[in-house]
Amino acid sequence: MIGPTEIIIIAVICLVPLGIIFGTLGIVKLARRSDSALQGNSDLAIASLVLGIISLLAWLLPILGIPVAVVGLVFGVMSRNSSRRRMAIAGMVMSAIGLLAVVVNLGVSLFLQYD
Repeated sequence: MIGPTEIIIIAVICLVPLGIIFGTLGIVKLARRSDSALQGNSDLAIASLVLGIISLLAWLLPILGIPVAVVGLVFGVMSRNSSRRRMAIAGMVMSAIGLLAVVVNLGVSLFLQYD
């Protein structure tokens, strides 16, 4: 039987990725309000870098790591030609490493579960 503690843990695991994604979308809305498109892409480069760092920390939980890494990669690709190109590339690299770590973690856990 599932107790109240397990329900709270499941709710937190399900809601944290949504909060990160919607919070990042809020950054995108603020970026689009700026006057120049180049500045908006610079904000996306910052968001990509932040999400890349978070994805390196979130690889232990695939339900959290996959959305964070994918959104970080998308933001990095969108901001490749901005004034903060290096930051966008760093975000893409860290998001890709985080996504790879999540996939390996998921594969190993599924392998060990059925072994």
